[in-house]
Amino acid sequence: MEQAPRQRHASPAVATLESMELAPKRRSCARKCLSAPNVFALVGKKATDDANLTASELPWLGTSILLYLMDPAATCAALRDGRWTGQVRAFFSAFSSGNPTAGPVPEKVAELLRGVQRNYRPEDTHEPCVDASRILEESAKLSAQVVRNMAGRVLAVAVLPGLHLPALRQWVGEPNIGG
Repeated sequence: MEQAPRQRHASPAVATLESMELAPKRRSCARKCLSAPNVFALVGKKATDDANLTASELPWLGTSILLYLMDPAATCAALRDGRWTGQVRAFFSAFSSGNPTAGPVPEKVAELLRGVQRNYRPEDTHEPCVDASRILEESAKLSAQVVRNMAGRVLAVAVLPGLHLPALRQWVGEPNIGG
């Protein structure tokens, strides 16, 4: 008996790198070095044809991309030198002020965005891509069933579909990843 094709992305708890199409009309001033295998290694997985990220792993993806956008050269150097995983984890801890459940204060989110906007901004404008209040507003809407702590929600929202960054494949390549 022939099986019906597997429905991609049926579960809201599963997000894949290739499925997240994000806001067009943005450009990066940075070059790329972050890859899908880097992100999967960060969460303890191998990048295989059927690899995916669960909702609880989205904050690590968000942290990875945002850290890269804040300082592409340092992130690429850390990847080459094997220090990247430690830097991502330290960045997450510092961003959440040691309390991921409570989440970052608005000033911390604004500081993060200022760092990102040095390397990433909308095309043909001097306006920022997004502001801290919008990130916090969208983070509050994200269910705790998807990402339990507020710091994780903020970091995940920054890379969710249609919000703030270009297609993730721009940052992590275009792996053949199923959901």
